[in-house]
Amino acid sequence: MDHEALPEGPPGKDPVHIKPEENVTLRALAVCLAFVLASLWLLLSVGPSGLLQQILGILALAFFGFLTVVHLFNLAKGKRLGGLFVNGNGIDVQTSYSPIGRVFWHEIKAVYPVRRSFFPGFSKDLPLIGLDVTDSYVRKQSAGKRFNFWLSRHLFRAPDIQIPSKNLIATQERILRVLQDGLRHHELRSISEAKELESG
Repeated sequence: MDHEALPEGPPGKDPVHIKPEENVTLRALAVCLAFVLASLWLLLSVGPSGLLQQILGILALAFFGFLTVVHLFNLAKGKRLGGLFVNGNGIDVQTSYSPIGRVFWHEIKAVYPVRRSFFPGFSKDLPLIGLDVTDSYVRKQSAGKRFNFWLSRHLFRAPDIQIPSKNLIATQERILRVLQDGLRHHELRSISEAKELESG
């Protein structure tokens, strides 16, 4: 989704554009190639009795092989990420080639840092910012995205949306501050508007 699809927000909050890192695609390509090689090694190293390992190797090879082709195509076409756009109306997240797109402030319930993984026994700090969104936002998504939201909420106990801060030219603290300030500004404006309606 083009970031211009995010309407101009109400006055009182200056728009912010946090640009993407230049080498995001190269980093992602390197990771995908590493997993392709690991998948090939798994397939070549297991014997005929290792059926489960073979299935896992084939699935991983297909998945990361597809992503490798996608990243190579994006490099060849010179396709660039848009980054993160924030204004008084909401956010537009263009930090990957499967962009989250536009989310209005009234659809966001919470913004917080994701410091730990959700998998047992794995506690590495993660460069992610989590967003929890309303059920109404989830309902208007495609069936595939709704299923991903269900997995995040009920299986992985993860945030509804995760923004990778490493893909942006800013510290995680600054990105978090911009998003939390925007949400707080929206909440205060909503309270003020509700009071005006009551008194009017």
